[in-house]
Amino acid sequence: MTPAHVHLLVNHFPLIGTVIGFLLLLGSKWSGSRAASNAALSVLAFSGLMAIPAHFSGEAAEEMLEQSAQFNEALVEEHEERAKVFMLAMLALGLSATAALLAEIWKPGLFAFKHWLVAAIAAVGLFLAVPTGSSGGAIMHPEIREGAASQTTPPPAERNAEDEE
Repeated sequence: MTPAHVHLLVNHFPLIGTVIGFLLLLGSKWSGSRAASNAALSVLAFSGLMAIPAHFSGEAAEEMLEQSAQFNEALVEEHEERAKVFMLAMLALGLSATAALLAEIWKPGLFAFKHWLVAAIAAVGLFLAVPTGSSGGAIMHPEIREGAASQTTPPPAERNAEDEE
């Protein structure tokens, strides 16, 4: 398995897990289920901490990609800069969700606002995930790059006089 394979495998955990954990956390607050709340915090902690292998596998994938004829330094740098900010947000999510889960286990009711704080950090992470993921996808998928539609869509076929008759 190459570094690019590893990166493609692990980079989806922070995004997908955060969506699932965020929705589960909101549902747990609506239902009042402590078990669902703990499950949500566990998913969010895992998702946040998965940003670490996603980030570092991205560095290795970049080194591998530099050898490719498709390598575009500007796209990779844009993704790398966005990924750094996203990783910090996800680390904050992972650590806050872990702290909230431990507080919930040891002293239920302590810091009643902790779930909303974790939900807010998750929302920030999701907000940052979209441009980070899109910039990463644009590296190898020219069809999703900005302005790609005008570059890849062929012009309409010209009608010739014979077709009109």
